[in-house]
Amino acid sequence: MTSAESIGSVTDRLNWLFDVVTVLDPETGRRPYTDADVGEGVGASQIKIALHRHGEPATPDLLSAVARFFGTDPAFFGSDPSAVARAYEQVVQRALRDCGLDEHRLCRVFSPLPEPRWDQLRRVLVGLRAPSPLGEETPQAAPEARTRLRIWSSTLTGPMSAAQLEDLCRDVLAALDVRPPWDPVDLCQRLSAYRGRRIKVKGVDLGATTSIGHLAQQSRIDSIFYERTAPAPQRDLVIAHELIHLLRRHLDFGDALTCGADLGTDNAYSDWREWEAEVGARILAGLARERPRPNGLRPGASPEERGIAGAFGFVVQE
Repeated sequence: MTSAESIGSVTDRLNWLFDVVTVLDPETGRRPYTDADVGEGVGASQIKIALHRHGEPATPDLLSAVARFFGTDPAFFGSDPSAVARAYEQVVQRALRDCGLDEHRLCRVFSPLPEPRWDQLRRVLVGLRAPSPLGEETPQAAPEARTRLRIWSSTLTGPMSAAQLEDLCRDVLAALDVRPPWDPVDLCQRLSAYRGRRIKVKGVDLGATTSIGHLAQQSRIDSIFYERTAPAPQRDLVIAHELIHLLRRHLDFGDALTCGADLGTDNAYSDWREWEAEVGARILAGLARERPRPNGLRPGASPEERGIAGAFGFVVQE
């Protein structure tokens, strides 16, 4: 049941609309509305809108006009928690479609979400609109690469066993010529180039525990979001978890519900897709820590690794 506390104050809801709803600008693409945009649309001054966004009470008539401007039910600013929650969901779904997002997956790895779903998705939307640190262009994958990826990711055979997931992870690393030590962001870059579809990895303020990750798929890009304050080991595990979802094409199978469970319960990962993602992530994390074989060292290997290679009679190729 939606509580009065979860829907936030009128000021919170007003600022939430500014965060989520965007306008299509012919010159710059989608951008957030400004105070001036809204003021002009509802017949109020820019300063008045700014004051309301900072807590000054607004009249019911003005709030209704603002709601209609943003394309939502005036009940959004009302006192009925259920009606407000429905309006929140409608705004979120429209904003996701505006971003070209058909499917998303929110993974709760260890603990329940501390805030409403619509606030989690607001953070995803903000991340979707941010530039990608991996660059804007991705080379086209070779036909054989696309074929092999389809084999890897096939969901027609049903859930994989842990042994099959380990084979999958090792096959992917071998195909991408990835040798330890490596990190998931580098793996995402290599996989982007290999399959000809960009993967955007970004740390954002998810306002939640560091164990939460989001996977969002758009027409030309897959986005992985993790809590920016997460320690490096937890961040890497979250990214690897979402990578398994991508490799196994879990969003193509069934719905895209909030998933996951508390690992302290007997029903943890009852969804087979979540079980695969978590087991696969831990396998990838283990493979990332494996010591490379002496004859498999890359140029730029550390002096320690070079010393081990030399003890075995191997020479690093420069």
